Amino acid sequence: MNMECCENKVSCLRSREFASSTTTKKHRVLPVHIALVDDHEGVCAAIKELAKSENWTMECYLDGYQAVQRIPSTHPDLVLMDIRMPGLSGIECTRKLKCLAPSVPIVMLTAYSDFENIVFSLIAGAIGFLLKPVSLEQFKDVVSRVMQGSTALCDEAQTALLSFLRPAFLYGLRSVHSERELQIMTCLIQDMSDKEIANRLNIAPNTVHVHLVHLFRLFGVHNRGEAAHKFFEGCISDSCNNCHLTLLDNTHIGKTHSTDFSNQLLFDF
Repeated sequence: MNMECCENKVSCLRSREFASSTTTKKHRVLPVHIALVDDHEGVCAAIKELAKSENWTMECYLDGYQAVQRIPSTHPDLVLMDIRMPGLSGIECTRKLKCLAPSVPIVMLTAYSDFENIVFSLIAGAIGFLLKPVSLEQFKDVVSRVMQGSTALCDEAQTALLSFLRPAFLYGLRSVHSERELQIMTCLIQDMSDKEIANRLNIAPNTVHVHLVHLFRLFGVHNRGEAAHKFFEGCISDSCNNCHLTLLDNTHIGKTHSTDFSNQLLFDF
């Protein structure tokens, strides 16, 4: 059993324990461990006090480079990430951390709610986006959501995400020949097997195979991973063009696994 598998199992057990504790009559505080990346010492002190009030432990990093070096080995239950920091930005720090420690959940905590920061944060791998200042109740709600494997998006982030996904969906419709093929590509991005796709869409596995062969030819690729990457990359680029955003290179999209894009942009609300 490899180290990443062990970490995922530990994280899963913590999530279940946290969820069950919230349903008991007697509240039991769990030893949640949080990492905060923010270059303002005042913010670090304030958030640390919120964590202390719940008996949660917290490690603070004043720059992104230090966070990238330390967080993969400390493996916190949650990372709170500022965006605008000197040197390494929070978005770039998030992208690097998701490559080094993909199972660690990251929530952006910033005073800036502009469309570009929200979208690029989610593309980089963040599962949440919150605006400063944050109250104790908001803080507790974020931790609860993350520990249960959910997302934590403020209203502004949800609006930005929907605005970004609309042109992506339109690109998806234009890039394939039928709605069924679009459904299959959506399943493919989630790394589903032929049998799982067949069960999801209530069609025969052979029918799935026929569609995949056609999609491979359509995109000029030879396997599922290449097809998912090309389709996803096209959706992202088209959405950025429609929203007047600029992707400097493919590093915004991330390259963790061949088809593991589900945790980078597609969320189950």
